[in-house]
Parts: sequence; structure tokens; C-alpha cells
Amino acid sequence: MRAQKKRTLIEERICLEAELLRQLEHPNIIGFRGFAKGGDENASILAMELGGKSLGDIIMARIEAEEDFVVPEPFQAKVIQKVAYDVGKALEYLHEKKKILHGDVKSANVLIFGNFDMAKLCDFGVARKIKDNGEIEGVYAATQLWTPMEALKSQKRK
Repeated sequence: MRAQKKRTLIEERICLEAELLRQLEHPNIIGFRGFAKGGDENASILAMELGGKSLGDIIMARIEAEEDFVVPEPFQAKVIQKVAYDVGKALEYLHEKKKILHGDVKSANVLIFGNFDMAKLCDFGVARKIKDNGEIEGVYAATQLWTPMEALKSQKRK
């Protein structure tokens, strides 16, 4: 019974993510391609644009490739600037145009295309609508270390 309840929660979150992604169209946000709700035996399927590697995986690969106790070379400033700019544009679109809080911005949720040609934000599983008064709708639940300021303020008011 517990597994069924957990699956229901996961299915519900995938449905919400699909509905949200369906509304988004921005070059720095992973593209929505389709959604199929599963039956009793089949899981729901959320189809998205084919992505690049996550920034988190790229960072870890660099660290693992270095010899023990040797700090890897830092990324070039233009690469850091490009990723920050692309993620910033995605967040500006979400916050200003769509009134959505991503809620889990971290290196694992930033996809890098080509040789840092473009960065795209992905994983909208915990995203929430931002109300006109600045509070977020629903309960925020995501990676605690990456809790955005808006979620902290909204939780404090309740």
C-alpha cells in the first residue's frame, strides 16, 4: 500500500511538471515534447528535448580526471559568464513573464549543449506558481540546500 501511495505522489508530480513545461517556451529552458499518462501498470511518460550533459556531471568529471590532491583548472571566465547569462535569462523569463519559481536551481539541473554553446534549465518537478503578493502556491519541497529565498520568505509568513 505504501508503494502505491508513493507512486501516486510521483505520478501527480510528473503530471504537474508536464502541465507547467507545456506552457514554457524559451531558448534556455528544456523543451517540452509530449506527455502520456500511464494506466495502472504503466508509468506516465514525460518527453522532453534531447539534452546535453548536466553541469554537475561536467564538474564531477573534471574533478575525477585530475590526480589526487590536485585542484582542477578553473573554467574559463567566458564559459562561466555564458552559463550564468543563459541561466539568468531562463530565470528572468520564469519569474517575470510566467510568474513561476523553479525551486531547485543547481548544477545538476543545468544542461550544457555543445562546447558550452548554450545552457538550459531543466527539472521543473518542484516548480511553483508565484502569486501576485509574492508568495508561492502550494507546499515547497525540494533540495534543502538549494531552497530559494522566495520559498523561505513564503514559508516564514505561514
